[in-house]
Amino acid sequence: MLVLLKVCIYSSVILVLVCPKFRRILPELLSVLGRTAIRIHAGNSYKDSQGCILVGGNDKSGWLSRSKFYEQKLVKIIAENETNSEIQIEE
Repeated sequence: MLVLLKVCIYSSVILVLVCPKFRRILPELLSVLGRTAIRIHAGNSYKDSQGCILVGGNDKSGWLSRSKFYEQKLVKIIAENETNSEIQIEE
């Protein structure tokens, strides 16, 4: 299930880089005031993140399903974009 939200609260350029911690290619947000190493990766709940953005399906409240699938799909979309990518965090 894709959830589209209405109000843009932040916009950032993203790069797709190899993440040393996860040992795979992940998107990383740049130019976030006061923060570094904000990645977008798979995870099922807030316990799987230390301030990063988790992706997945919203089938159950408080839980993300199929997160690895959605991570791979997002990485592929961003990597195929030959120009700088931008992401909008919406509320």
